[in-house]
Parts: sequence; C-alpha cells; structure tokens
Amino acid sequence: MRQRPNIFSHRRLVRLSSSLVAVIVLAALAWPAEAQLSRSRKASLEGYEEVDLSEVDPRYEKWLTEEVGHLATFEEEDIFRRLQTDMQRDSFIEKFWLQRDPTPGTPRNENRDEWYERLAYVNKFFGRGTSLDGWQTDRGETYMTLGAPKAKYRYPSDMLTYPAEVWLYSADPDLGLPPFFYMMFYQRYGSGQYRIYSPLSDGPKKLLNGAGTQEIENRRNQRQYTTGGYGYNPEGFDADAYLVRSILAEIDYDLASAAFSLFPSDAGMEIGVSPLRSEMLLGQVQGVRDVIMPDPAWAYNVLTGTTESDVRFETLKFDVIAHGILDSDGEPFVHFAANASGEHLNVSNYEDDFYFTLDANGSVTDDRNKVLQTFEMNLTGELDEEQAARFTRNAFVYLDMVPTLPGPQRLSMMLENKATHTFGQIEVELDVPRAFPTSVSLVGPIVMAGAQQLQDYDPFGNRYAFQYRNVAMIPSVNHTVFAGPPLRVFQQVLLPRGHDGVLATRVEMRDPSGSIVRSDDVQYEAGSADENGVIAHVWTVDTAGLSTGEYVLRVTAGDEVARDQVIKILPPPEEPPRPFVNAQPAPPATDVWVAMERARQYRVVGDVDSALVWLRDALERDPGNTALRADHVELLKSAGLYEELIQVLTPAVVDDPNNPELMLDLASAHADAGEHYDAIRYYERSRMELKQDSPDVLNALANEYLADEQTDKARQLLQLSLELDADQPEIQQMLGRLAAPVTDSHS
Repeated sequence: MRQRPNIFSHRRLVRLSSSLVAVIVLAALAWPAEAQLSRSRKASLEGYEEVDLSEVDPRYEKWLTEEVGHLATFEEEDIFRRLQTDMQRDSFIEKFWLQRDPTPGTPRNENRDEWYERLAYVNKFFGRGTSLDGWQTDRGETYMTLGAPKAKYRYPSDMLTYPAEVWLYSADPDLGLPPFFYMMFYQRYGSGQYRIYSPLSDGPKKLLNGAGTQEIENRRNQRQYTTGGYGYNPEGFDADAYLVRSILAEIDYDLASAAFSLFPSDAGMEIGVSPLRSEMLLGQVQGVRDVIMPDPAWAYNVLTGTTESDVRFETLKFDVIAHGILDSDGEPFVHFAANASGEHLNVSNYEDDFYFTLDANGSVTDDRNKVLQTFEMNLTGELDEEQAARFTRNAFVYLDMVPTLPGPQRLSMMLENKATHTFGQIEVELDVPRAFPTSVSLVGPIVMAGAQQLQDYDPFGNRYAFQYRNVAMIPSVNHTVFAGPPLRVFQQVLLPRGHDGVLATRVEMRDPSGSIVRSDDVQYEAGSADENGVIAHVWTVDTAGLSTGEYVLRVTAGDEVARDQVIKILPPPEEPPRPFVNAQPAPPATDVWVAMERARQYRVVGDVDSALVWLRDALERDPGNTALRADHVELLKSAGLYEELIQVLTPAVVDDPNNPELMLDLASAHADAGEHYDAIRYYERSRMELKQDSPDVLNALANEYLADEQTDKARQLLQLSLELDADQPEIQQMLGRLAAPVTDSHS
C-alpha cells in the first residue's frame, strides 16, 4: 500500500532555496512584476469595508480561524474578511479548496480530506492539559502544516530538563524546505502547552530546569567536562554551551542535536553552527502556506465579482447509441452507451498514480420537449502505468440506463474530458416501446462487441445497461466488428395482446451490391413470448470469409416489420482490443425509486391518473417511505383528491403523532373536503407541537372556525395573527368585517 505523504501536496509550487543568498536573488528577480501587481491588488482592498465575522453566520468565522487558519495565506484571509454576502463567502470556500485540489475533476479532493484529518487529529491529542484547542497549539499548527513527522522522540520528564519533544521530518524540497530537519517543542517552566523551540531565541539553556542549571555550575570545574569526554572548549565559544550539551547528550543524542541546530546534518558540531540558519528554517515552515498558494488572484475575483472564464473546446469526438428496451418486468428503460477513442482522451498523474476523469450529463425528452429524465455522472478511475498507456490506445465505453415512458424521445448527451477541457455533444432520436403494442414490433438490432452469461443473476437485484435477464452485453457503439469471430446481434420481438399463430423471424446481411451474403431464420410458436409478450433472441452470424467494408444488417418479424442497421467489418487487429468499460448499476423496475421516477414522469406529461397508479403501488410495497408519501400527498393535493389524501395521511399521523407537518397536511385536507371540525382539531394539535404560532396557521385555523360559525374564536386568532405580522391588509379587512354590527337588510 502506498504510504500517505507527510507534506501537504500541492499543484502550484515556487521553489525556495535554503541559502539566504539564493532567496535574496530570487526575490530581487521577482520584485518588478510580482510586487507591483501585489501592491496594486492590495491597494484595491481599501475600497471594500472589512466585515465583523462575529456578526454573520458563526460557521464562517470558525472556518477561517479554526479550519483553515494555518493554511489560508494572510492575503486570502484579508480578502475573506471583506466579502459582503454569504453567497460570496460560500463561493470563496468552494474555490479555496478547488485551488488546492491535486486531482481536479475527480470527486475527491485529496488535500482537503488530508487537511481535515489533520485537524481532527490535533484537536484530539494536542490540547490536553491546556485551555486551548489542539489547533491553537504550536504542535497542532506544525502538524497541520507539515503533517505527521517521520519520527517522534518524547522526553516527558527528567531530573534536569523540562518535558520536550523532537520531531524529525523528511520534507518535499518543492516546499522550500530541506530534505531532513527537526522541529522541537518544550514545556516552558515545566507546564502548559508544548511551545515551539528556537535555538536562537530560546537557546539550549531554556531546556534545563532549576536542577539542570545547578548541574552546569557543578560541572563547570570538573575536568571530564572541560578537557575530556565532550572535548576542549576552544577560544571564542561559550563554555556553558559545552556543559549544556553534555547534560542533554546523556539524555538523548537527538535532543542534544536539535537543541543547537534543527539540521541533523549539523550533528557533532552543534555548538559550532550559527542558530540563524535554524531561525530561517522556522520562517520557511511558517511560509509553507504561501508556497502552496503563491498567487491568490482567484480570491480577488470572488471579492470583485469578476467572472473567471472556463474555456472549453468542443473537440472531443465520441459516438452514442440509445435503445428503448423492455425490462424483464415489461417496463421500458432507455439504455445508452458512449464510446470515445483513447487517442482523444488524456490521463492525469498525481504522486505517480494515474487517473482519468470525465463528466457525462444529459437528458431524455419526449416529442413535446418535456424533460422526462436527466443524468449527471462523474466517470473516474485510477490506473497503473501499464493501464494508463493502454487507456490512450483503446476505447473508453460508458454504459448507463434510466427509466422512462413509452413513445418517441430524444437523448441529448455531453461528454467532457476534465483533463483537457474538451467536450463533445450528441443527440439521438429513439422510439421507446411499450409492452403489448397494437401490432408486432421490434427492438434492435443491437450489435454486440461482447456478451456474458451471468451466473449469479438476481431478478430483483441491480442490473446494468444492455443487460436482459442473465445476458450482459457490451454493444458495439460505432457498429464496427472484426472479420473472423461470429457476429452476435440482440433483438426483442414485442407481440400484441392475444397474438397467436407462428411468427417467422429472419436476419440477413447484405453487401454493398444488395446481395444477401449471410442469413438465418427462426420460427416462434404463440407461447414463446414471456408474460409481457416479449421474445428476446440473440442472432449469431458467421463473418468468416467476408471482405472488409460496409454491410446492411436486416432483421424481420413476420412479413411487415423490419429493421436495418449499417455495420462495418474491419480486418482482424494485431492485438485484440481491450476497451475500458464503465458500467453504472441501476435498480430494477420493481424498485421503489423507479416507481417514484415513473410517477414523476407521468406527472410531467400531465397524466395524473397513471402517476397515482405508480405511487399507490409503491406505497403498498413500502408504506414507511417518507419521500414516497410526500410525493403522493403532493400529487393528491394537486389533483384535488382530498378524500384519498385523508385516507393516506390519517394512518401516517397515527404512526407519527408528534409530527406537526403531517398534522398541517391532514388539517388542510379536511378543510378542502369541507370537514371543518376535523380540520380545527388537527390545526390545534399542530399548534401545540409547533409551540410557536405563525400567521399562516392562525389564518387557516380562523377560516375553519368561521366556517364552523365560531366567530369570536376566529376574531381572536386573526388579532393574534396581526400582532405577529401587521402587514396583512386582507386579514385587517376580514377582522374589520367581523367587528362590524350585523344589520337587518329589510329595515
């Protein structure tokens, strides 16, 4: 298993040198363009007032300070504090992580996931014994910035030193850090949080407690600590440094090394190196956030409302086929397949792992341009090096299916290669069949590129596109086959209800001159069809000896029904093609989700009766499905079927007696049915559960009291409604009419 990197991965890098001279030279070279641009952008911030984040949604301040406080650059933080709306802040957060996504276009953002794992870790382990959360501690900040160290050495207590920890890191040089270095922490005065240690500003003596300081005095005149063991003290060096080193080395070698230098390469000459080098390293660690995100121009665009153009090119070529196929339950699905040649695709590389990422989206519309179904799918896969090379030599095939209704339809599809920002669009016309048509009809022919008999077929389980019962097919999307192997073709023959007699079916292959070069015949008796009037058949056509080129494949059923398909026979390849197939599983026709989708589609086309049939049937199978019940309630309301609505909602309220939303729906249904007493009862019960009045509920309840001739009660509720919202002119007028004295119209 590949080990997780311990340095936050990134896409945009500025190489920094550990040499101070190199840093100065790089800065001087970059100054004229970058500094001038940065100054002009920062000056533009003055036109945007800073917002007090404590006065907006608390999640934004938490996000900026706790969640990304150690990752966001100071410039990004300054911009975020000047955003004026929640919409801008949400857009900023989304783009913040997109800028740091090492594998753009894939569903997962590895850097974001890694960051939040680090945050959870530091909050769990580094705040103990302090008044701080883990992310607020020095160890927490270091861990979040650099990740887990290669090694960690703990020195919890000693007679002569304060508790300390030394972390050894192996770093990514692209972050401007040396390949190996220490980070050290100690409890100043022996309590509180572990603070970051600096050989320059702290110094080794700070690691010693009172007993350790006294031990220096004890060793000062002891010969073994001045002329032997730890070496002679050369002129110009602090004698105490040698004595401190002697104390620390007796505890641990790495502790003694890190106390004088954060560079392990300086081991053995710790007191002969300048602590300034270690101080520069600490500054580089602090600057890692700026290396990961050197140019926050994207953040200025969020602030100013500048739209970033996402340039895409319609140059991705692909083929699509779509067929309306009856499921084994006799219900129609649109099965579709897209085929893109590997030469038009690209793979991306992240940490020596290869992956591809495509987006597929589209819709199915009927002949009146009513949208029956939409789909959106991110197609991503990880590849090894050999697979990545094969990916660009072979075809990529995407298979999917969606439930639909019978009739003429259009499939519109767009496929986008996220790695190259190229896309293509295709539309396909198709006619979706229904079970028991008025006359014999055909589905297909569907030319197969491959097929498999499923040994573990489950009639009630998920299935894949171009699967019928236990036969799983991969269609030849561009209708090409290779000479030699048998050609396999799938078709469905759909019989009208009550059809009897023998049905003759035939397949023919004709060459460009129209001559029949291959043919086969099959006859079916009346009882050959399944319970839905479907006969499924796979033709096998011999291609041996046929010349390459185009042919017409014709299948017929009876004397009048025929379907043609142009196919192309290619010469046998040197290497058998091995396409990459992405097949999305779909639920069967018996699934409740499919019933909900069909009900929604019937409602789209205005067939409320059929929609209700599907919802009623699904509710019988899954009475506890709240989403299904909500759809049913909404449809009954729109259809004005209040009595059925009451029958559906009453047992639901019995099962969930504390649900005010259900009570309000039931109260409204009783009101629409003219059953005012029951409407009042459920409105009052909902008020008790809601525990807070609203004008809408009060007004509806007042209307029911008026219908029940309880005028005083209605007046009381309307007055309460106006106290909650005075801007209700219609309620004011109604209340005025109720307050007016009743006069005899005949006087």
